[in-house]
Amino acid sequence: MAYTDFARLSGLPVPETGFKQDTKYKGDLIEISKLENFPLHAEDNREIVWKNEPVLTEEKISDNENDGSFGPVVSVTNENPLSDKHIWIIGDSLTTALRPYFNAVFSETKYIGHWSEKPDMIVIVRVKYSF
Repeated sequence: MAYTDFARLSGLPVPETGFKQDTKYKGDLIEISKLENFPLHAEDNREIVWKNEPVLTEEKISDNENDGSFGPVVSVTNENPLSDKHIWIIGDSLTTALRPYFNAVFSETKYIGHWSEKPDMIVIVRVKYSF
């Protein structure tokens, strides 16, 4: 639902998906709240089934970066994207849940950091020359 709302607001495609039951999974909220004995059920977790299967290649961008809550700093390319757009992601633990959708839609997704790193500023400079 989070990705669908983001996509609709941004004019981006929403991948067609289905879901099948997956194994028990202890998510980040259970870890953060330290609920050691919280009852987990396999039916609470679903695996995504894609209508348009993404063809993904992941490459680590930097060996100097620390792993964040959603993994190392990486670039993911999709040979079968729904959009030819590129996206850079700086996020928090929700990125883990949204990552499959970003990867499926965009031709290139760069995960460049965790929000807890608190960048003082994000600057995008783009100069396009026309002669």
